[in-house]
Amino acid sequence: MSKLLTWIDDRFPLTKVWNEHLAEYYTPKNFNFWYYFGSLAMLVLVMQILTGIWLTMHYKPDADTTLAGDHWPTLREFFETNGDDCDGLDLIAYGLLRESGFRESEIYRLIVRRDYDGANHMVSVWFEDPADPWVIDATGAMSREMLRYSQMPEGWTPRMMFNENETYNVLERGLRRYELARDDEGKTEVPR
Repeated sequence: MSKLLTWIDDRFPLTKVWNEHLAEYYTPKNFNFWYYFGSLAMLVLVMQILTGIWLTMHYKPDADTTLAGDHWPTLREFFETNGDDCDGLDLIAYGLLRESGFRESEIYRLIVRRDYDGANHMVSVWFEDPADPWVIDATGAMSREMLRYSQMPEGWTPRMMFNENETYNVLERGLRRYELARDDEGKTEVPR
């Protein structure tokens, strides 16, 4: 073993580096476990920088921002791909609400369009009151608090609402009034 170490030391000063920086390194008298947090913070910073560089090299944005071009994942797809953006976070909120005992007829996912740039965003809708349901935005992009549908901020237009078994297109009826239309029958219907 010492021959191998000598051979390595002839080519690279491994023993010298080990002794100077790790084995015989001066440590302060008040050294305690709090010093670990500095090294952990450095490790996390380096990991963030490296993953940021990797993401920058490999990220491919959607070229098509229409509803037909967007893919809204299922809960299984979300976990298989290790997460997503607004639609993935909303899917977790939707799944938690369903697992907490909310009926399928009360909880829907709603696609809204940000009017100034046409980007789509996903929120959950809870029909506690069919005339004015709650809007739950998991990311806080539209609102940082839980709002009623009638309180949705200006600049967000509802596009499509769906759950596991039903899909509705949202039809605009006048100034900030919307109706839901079923895709398959074309009837106007509000879920109950």
